[in-house]
Amino acid sequence: MGVMCVKIEKKLAEKARRILKSHNLINKNYSIYREGDYVFIPISDEEETVSILSRNGVEASVVECNPPQKEYLQFSRIPSYDLVDDIIIIREKAVNEYGDINELVKLLTSLHPKVKAIYVKEYTESVFRVSRLKLLWGTDVEEVFAKEYGLKFFVKIKDVYYNPRLSTEHRRLAESVSDGEVVFDLFAGIGGFSIHIASLHKVKIYANDINPVAVYCMLKNIMLNRKMLKGEIIVSLADARKLINYIKPGSADRIIANLPHESLKFIDVYNYLSREGTVLHIYVLGKEEDMEGVMTLLESRGWSVESITPVIDYAPHKFIYRIDAVKRNDKK
Repeated sequence: MGVMCVKIEKKLAEKARRILKSHNLINKNYSIYREGDYVFIPISDEEETVSILSRNGVEASVVECNPPQKEYLQFSRIPSYDLVDDIIIIREKAVNEYGDINELVKLLTSLHPKVKAIYVKEYTESVFRVSRLKLLWGTDVEEVFAKEYGLKFFVKIKDVYYNPRLSTEHRRLAESVSDGEVVFDLFAGIGGFSIHIASLHKVKIYANDINPVAVYCMLKNIMLNRKMLKGEIIVSLADARKLINYIKPGSADRIIANLPHESLKFIDVYNYLSREGTVLHIYVLGKEEDMEGVMTLLESRGWSVESITPVIDYAPHKFIYRIDAVKRNDKK
């Protein structure tokens, strides 16, 4: 597949460009161009672009296109990285593979001339899932605002877990929820899943995390997006195991367990909160061949596994998987 572009009439092009730019959806590797009465705007995310433009009342189509490349593509290669507000985060392995640090900095700053800092992500540490970031270039930044599908997220980037690559996953899962559900987001972080769900549905969400800074960010994010929320979010700061002391058994219609390294350690909590028909979305880190064992474990604990989906590349041959399961009634 080639580059994807928004094809739009000239009279609407500037409005669309401003909207897409404000949501960081313009593909900066290519130039905007015109053919006849239409303008073609290269984009980085087809699904989110359609959603944002539709929400803003802009009629446009997304087509495959052939825009001119920008001059900085003279560099030998472009490594994978994440742009979050005005900082870039690049993984340590990508830096090591690129080799020439000065050229890498020159490349990234030519791609994003307004960026304030470039960080190398070395690893994720502690029970709080904090990213260990090392400043490679620029001015040290403590806080950023990330945007996902028109929602705004305040992130204390060195004190919480945040992965912009999960934005599509946040939305896809949110779209699967129905009005009236009671949802438990047990490892909610800054509120990614919870706020997406509440923006789409009239639900009650219990959003919990053990990291006090993440909970602070989540509360702030609920306030930032309050005018867009249809559902109610009840926030708690606790080890998820402690929730069984305060919540009635069988309370959940849906459980989200986004703690890939350790989510399988909390099956007793999922079983306590669930009843027949409860849906579980559990995220697990591993290789493809590991998933059969995970499925067997869940099946043995009363869950019927419906699907296993790779969500994010983590390492060679290793992914973060989402496993969707439904609680059985084995007493029948």
